[in-house]
Amino acid sequence: MNVRSNSTRGIAVFGLALASVLMAAAESPAATPLPVQITADDSGTGCASSTPVSDSTGTIAAWQSDCDPATTNADGSTEIFRAIVGSAPVQLTDKTACTSSRPTISADGTRIAFESDCDLVGANADGNIEIFLWKNGTLSQLTTSTDCENLAPSINGPGSFVAFDSTCNIFGTNNDGRGSEIYRVSVQGVLKQLTTDATGNCDSTSASIDSSGNLVAFDSDCDLTGENENLAVEIFTVTSAGAVRQLTFAPDDSCSSVHPEMDAAGTIVGFHSDCDFTGGNPDAGDEIFTVTTASRTVQQVSSSPLGAACASGEVRMASSGGALAFSSYCKLAGNSDGSIEVYQVTLGGSSVGGLLAVTSGSDCSSMAGGLSADGSRVMFDSDCNPSGDNADGSVEVFRASACACGAPNTRRLPPQDPLASDALLILKGAVGSASCAACECDTNDDGKVSSTDALRTLKAVVGEAGITLDCPSE
Repeated sequence: MNVRSNSTRGIAVFGLALASVLMAAAESPAATPLPVQITADDSGTGCASSTPVSDSTGTIAAWQSDCDPATTNADGSTEIFRAIVGSAPVQLTDKTACTSSRPTISADGTRIAFESDCDLVGANADGNIEIFLWKNGTLSQLTTSTDCENLAPSINGPGSFVAFDSTCNIFGTNNDGRGSEIYRVSVQGVLKQLTTDATGNCDSTSASIDSSGNLVAFDSDCDLTGENENLAVEIFTVTSAGAVRQLTFAPDDSCSSVHPEMDAAGTIVGFHSDCDFTGGNPDAGDEIFTVTTASRTVQQVSSSPLGAACASGEVRMASSGGALAFSSYCKLAGNSDGSIEVYQVTLGGSSVGGLLAVTSGSDCSSMAGGLSADGSRVMFDSDCNPSGDNADGSVEVFRASACACGAPNTRRLPPQDPLASDALLILKGAVGSASCAACECDTNDDGKVSSTDALRTLKAVVGEAGITLDCPSE
């Protein structure tokens, strides 16, 4: 039986179940677990742990910090750290008067690439910003250049390739460092320049590589395909063979689309933009969008109140392509005070799932970091106190659940109850016609998403007595 017929039959049976459910008092779903605090600095030095990334399971984090969480960074240099959630942080770099930053992590958490102007392995005496790799306790330098910058690395899932942008003239083909180009380097140090602009008066930056290492998304104000004569900042992809494709087309050259994040399969790219691609951003606010790499279909994910003086950005894409996270100080999902919060949205099919507020602070800020593969766990840095262990308001790294048990469509959290559309999405997940994370859709916690979970949720929707939604913990 194919998915379409199976789905249709399941929904029909579901409708009959709806008619048979009796109204009574319902119990609310279990509350979302508190965030887990991964770092804890009480030194009062004003140091910060930030830009966390996550392995595919959401159990290993890497980040940059000028704090001393492992008692090995007394000089306060910005170093790279790693931790299995629940265990003590381990410092991966250790140098003085230099900076190691912007880590990116492989799917299994055993390889971490980053940028640094430190001389970590004896091959960077001039202090140029180079790309380095930590692999199971061993450091290696992947680039070697002078008087230029190699920035913003993105490692692929297996940890075999790293994409980055560079102003270096490594092969004599990128205009003597006049513009930033996209490169890819293997963990063995084999370097390939992927973009080459003829003028050198523009920049290609913010690389995001797919799992295979053969496709890289990036933003650029160059005219790389002959379709960007206005030189607007657009989203592009480039293959390992150097074939460039423009994915976004600004209505005019006054708006920009930047900081792409691509899924592991190379099928969907999240980014933020002040363009009005779909008619949903007439006031040109900074909003979150996605674009598919095959059809170049653009979809608007966030929508702030019309005319609001706010912005949404810092997109982080789950490797599955099923969810993304971002930061915003717009008044979204109950953020009445306009603080900077972290949000998660489920993706898939022709629609975008409900917006879930991962953080809820006041007079403090939280910034989105990496997600687990399914998007159910989100790393973030914050000077808030979401778990009760950050009373001094230092910038720490946290991990939060991004799940609303029984509410995969509306993302309604207690004391709100789910709606019928949530039960329907769970049913679609049960028959394979939609993606539905267990932490939202396995409402009886039996290890699988089935029509029983959909019916249980529906009973909660209409108020049947004694119904409690119990999903697996994050």
